[in-house]
Amino acid sequence: MSAPLKIGIFYIVTGRYTVFWPEFIESFAEKFLPGTQRKIYLFSDAGEAFFRQGLPEGIELSYHEIEHQPWPFMTLMRYHLFMKHYEEWKDCDYIFFINSTYIFYKTIDSSILPGAEHEYLVAAEHRQSVRRKPDRYTYDRNPASKAYIPYGQGSHYYAGGFNGGTVAAFKAMCESIMQATDEDLKNDIIALWHDESHLNAYLLNRHIKVLPPTYVWLQQDYKWYNRHKVIAGTRQKIYYGGEDWLRGKTDIKQPPPPPSRPPYGWILAALVLIAAACTAWCLLG
Repeated sequence: MSAPLKIGIFYIVTGRYTVFWPEFIESFAEKFLPGTQRKIYLFSDAGEAFFRQGLPEGIELSYHEIEHQPWPFMTLMRYHLFMKHYEEWKDCDYIFFINSTYIFYKTIDSSILPGAEHEYLVAAEHRQSVRRKPDRYTYDRNPASKAYIPYGQGSHYYAGGFNGGTVAAFKAMCESIMQATDEDLKNDIIALWHDESHLNAYLLNRHIKVLPPTYVWLQQDYKWYNRHKVIAGTRQKIYYGGEDWLRGKTDIKQPPPPPSRPPYGWILAALVLIAAACTAWCLLG
């Protein structure tokens, strides 16, 4: 009997963003590649004890203490952080980065793992890709940036919060993004959407395994829109105190908005129009 696949997960959470951890780890343990050997490489300033408490059975944890950096450097420099610890994760079969706001709704099995035909890389399309032409994607359009993608190119816009691959493929991606980021910084340039812009530039024209946006859906829309298709999602900061509170800019939490609802208004309007059309047809008939 062959040994289970060894899956490594990068997870970065600093400051008040630790509020996302309990829901993440519970859904991760139950639904992300069950049956594999899973190890989380966790980077935080909250202390190891916080994450060890209540850690689900079968999940390994390697904790690394880091200092919180001002926005946007915590996200921009994440691939540098991963490569700093390469010796620790180089023996994994697959490695993934998962954003701290992530939560899993349905089981994700080995069908997401990329093979040679996908250049051993996988990423999820961003929600902005839905019904939008590539020239409307928010690629970095600054020719001076190493993340630059000109109009007329590209067919996917990838979310920065969920991607992975074999160790060799992921390492090559990390090194390329690191180099591009460093060259930008030398020229006082920060890509439009930071690491996500550089990720999209690296994956441009590559034939990777593309997951649909239902792997990175928005929390407030999960409750009604495409619910049966949504696999996983990103939790919205407004439901957890708001972005300014999470980033430590204020000590006052932002109250959450009222629950989102299906667009009953346009459904009702459509029914009225249909009824009016049927009435007119009967009168004229």
